[in-house]
Amino acid sequence: MTPRDVFGLVIRTFGLFGVFIWLYTFIAALVAMSLPLGFLSFVISAMAGYLLKGAPLLLEFCYPSSRESRWLESEARVSKGGERTSS
Repeated sequence: MTPRDVFGLVIRTFGLFGVFIWLYTFIAALVAMSLPLGFLSFVISAMAGYLLKGAPLLLEFCYPSSRESRWLESEARVSKGGERTSS
């Protein structure tokens, strides 16, 4: 695994923790009937969802890819078996 892959795994792990925090905050907002706590729950769910998707903008900022690798990635095609092949 490359450092970029490990960082992506860490980001997704934080996203999973964010889901647990969101669940706790959402239940607390329902019990307390608190509008600010409900809004905080919404913000936490949005951030957790972004982190679970891998946070592509954050990943690209921390580990920028070279111009050549971006070109190769855009030119790569997915075969029927699921593996990426370049043609």
